[in-house]
Amino acid sequence: MIAKADGEQQTTILTQPSVQETLTTVVAKADVGEGAELYLKVGRKVARVER
Repeated sequence: MIAKADGEQQTTILTQPSVQETLTTVVAKADVGEGAELYLKVGRKVARVER
């Protein structure tokens, strides 16, 4: 998962157990700010996550 805020980028690598959780739970565990843009990258595919 990629979070972008204030010109900075934070990448969180998802573990095998986290892939089995809901996206809401994974976002909460990633501890990103409320105004951050979130993206989910799998291989070469990237999807923007709307909250």
